[in-house]
Amino acid sequence: MSDYRARALVVVLVAVALAQLNWYSLPALFPLMTAQLKFSVSELGIISAAFVIGFGFVQVPAGVVAAKVGLKPTVLAGALLISVFSLLVAFASNPYEIAVMRLVAGAGMALEYTPGMMLAIGLLRERTKSLGIGVYSAVGDVGGMVGLFGWGLVAALVGWRSSVLVSATMGVAFAVLLFLLLPSEPSDRSFQVKVSDLRQVLLSKGVLVVSLALLGMECGWNAVVYFIVFYLETQLGVGVGISGLVGGLILGGAILGALVMSRAYSRIQGSSLAFFLIGVACASSVVLVSTGSLYGAALGTVVEGVLNGLAFTYALALVRKMVPVARYEALGVAWATEIGIFGSFWSTLLFSFFVVHSGYPVAWSATSLVGVIFMLPLLLLRKAAAPPTPAANPGSEQT
Repeated sequence: MSDYRARALVVVLVAVALAQLNWYSLPALFPLMTAQLKFSVSELGIISAAFVIGFGFVQVPAGVVAAKVGLKPTVLAGALLISVFSLLVAFASNPYEIAVMRLVAGAGMALEYTPGMMLAIGLLRERTKSLGIGVYSAVGDVGGMVGLFGWGLVAALVGWRSSVLVSATMGVAFAVLLFLLLPSEPSDRSFQVKVSDLRQVLLSKGVLVVSLALLGMECGWNAVVYFIVFYLETQLGVGVGISGLVGGLILGGAILGALVMSRAYSRIQGSSLAFFLIGVACASSVVLVSTGSLYGAALGTVVEGVLNGLAFTYALALVRKMVPVARYEALGVAWATEIGIFGSFWSTLLFSFFVVHSGYPVAWSATSLVGVIFMLPLLLLRKAAAPPTPAANPGSEQT
């Protein structure tokens, strides 16, 4: 890799880390914001949901935009949106203003995340592209960890508004670097978005099956991310500091899993059985949390993070190979992300239902079972992905 392409890759990776820093840092500031602005829990819920809604609804449009205008302008627009509208939060005074800003910031994240992944792996040689997916995912999670567990400390020193300005300004700065350092793409003015091509991508059997498996894995991820700290504090009597530390282990595990899979993918690519086994193990690992002990909960959190990192990286690498129209590679990956992440929003509601009616042990176990069910369609695939080819065949689907 040339020095120029290496610098461009570094800027793309730092930009996605800053984007996820701006994504996850705001929840860490909720206690300080609530103390100053007197927000209610329901208003914090609206603010939290706004970002996810923006991120979810713009995933597919982001893939179409990337196919039409190119990856660089799409990523640049996304980086600017999430950074600028995160910065504006520092000047807001009511929850509804913040919710609108977070909605637009979430849309920016959708424009940046998947097209940015395609841009990053496009800077690499073919044999290292799966490594690029893992590294991209891991670096993004590092930004999320810094935001979720470090930005509260920053805000305690300088105030929550100043901490928002710091993280958002860094995002704007790297958006400028994206513009300056990313290579320009050749323009194809003759390209037209065709409904028939979109239908091929969005209804591809292979893409849909892998995306459903991704959804199953996200069920357990959501339960642990949103409830493990609350569970430890209220059910096991664990202190706030230890509970937060255990909760953070899931992102640390995901970073490790993504990096391991990025190195191992070339050895097991195309194996639907391997993906099925990894996915089932990921979904089942949530049961470990139900042991009723701090050590069991910590072990379950780590294992869930590692296996999710493994499976998430494998899933996106597979989907990239299965997109039947080469120009819509970013759209295919964005579609899988939407089904898996945004499509699993109901899993926390299901978990809460079981907690209320049957208790935490049943809730953790039921979440695992639901996740495994979504893995079963993988058994219908003879082969998870077609062998790499210079250009995708529009009529090919592996089932």
